Amino acid sequence: MELCGDCFPFSTKAYSGHSVEIDENHPDFPATGLAGSCYLHDDKIVDIPVGVIQSAEVSRKGRFENELLNYVLAETGLEHLRP
Repeated sequence: MELCGDCFPFSTKAYSGHSVEIDENHPDFPATGLAGSCYLHDDKIVDIPVGVIQSAEVSRKGRFENELLNYVLAETGLEHLRP
């Protein structure tokens, strides 16, 4: 089964381990399509099957843009992926 790597889980709470707060008050937050503030847990990568991503089970909410994208990349150690 083909996998899509580098998928970080999100939650409404910060659990143990490193997490990055995605604040709904950030000017770039609306582009995420998320309902409210949440946490990206980057200490664990979840592999999601491509078939699930392409199906109706997963709907694309939005994306990280501008300064919020730069913040997330810096906080997760993925600055080398900066556009």
